[in-house]
Amino acid sequence: MIGDAAAEAAKLRAELEMSQRELAQARRQLEEQAERAAAHEVAQRRLRQLATRLDQRLTRSESVSGVRGWLKRRQLSTMPRTEEDDALAVLRSSSLMKGAWYLTRYPEVVSTGLSPALHYLRVGAAQHKDPGPAFNTRKYLAQHPDLPRDVNPLVHFHAANPGPAA
Repeated sequence: MIGDAAAEAAKLRAELEMSQRELAQARRQLEEQAERAAAHEVAQRRLRQLATRLDQRLTRSESVSGVRGWLKRRQLSTMPRTEEDDALAVLRSSSLMKGAWYLTRYPEVVSTGLSPALHYLRVGAAQHKDPGPAFNTRKYLAQHPDLPRDVNPLVHFHAANPGPAA
């Protein structure tokens, strides 16, 4: 009986040691995951900051007026055309157009040199890109099948729903 109890105790100690090793290994893995997650969060925060600054810089560079603005518009395809001004103003004032979000969601836009608002106006909507997380271009176009191709969905939304969403 005593021998059985001692054997049982030894077996339990071995299982306890094994469980402790497994727990220590699980803790190490959890700590490594937490470190990677923290590094990822820092990188995401930095990406959002850079996207915000880039959006601001691209928007500012498109907002040149006077003779200088006229020359830039004539020479650069990255400048808004006069006929785009009204629609661009609607997009830029819209709380649904999130420039930094747009740049991080669609990083290929950066290489165009266009601001997020101008890109969405010219090509983004036609490519069914969303201007921000709260506006679904595909869904809006499906709900409005009669919308002409040359009318931007978000501009149309604001024309049809004037008010606090802008």
